Amino acid sequence: QDLTPWAAHVGKRVTLSGYFKLVVVQDLGASKLLRIDDGVGITQVDISATTYTLVKVERVIAVGATQLRIGVLLTGQGDIRIHTDDVRAEVG
Repeated sequence: QDLTPWAAHVGKRVTLSGYFKLVVVQDLGASKLLRIDDGVGITQVDISATTYTLVKVERVIAVGATQLRIGVLLTGQGDIRIHTDDVRAEVG
């Protein structure tokens, strides 16, 4: 999800958190990431638990940021589902 106006968040800490659970039938090297991208850099953490587990990523939005994009990234091949609960984005 893209958040606008992203410029209002420069210098502030953005936190994306929630409970995530993987259901993996077949994993052929897929990446499963919770991430924040401000156009200057990306902060991300792996989603790897097969039971609901709290996952959190934080980033201070850089001066020169060109966007504020938050979300789950699933790349690669396989049969993988990511279940979520109580996902939140906070700016502070």
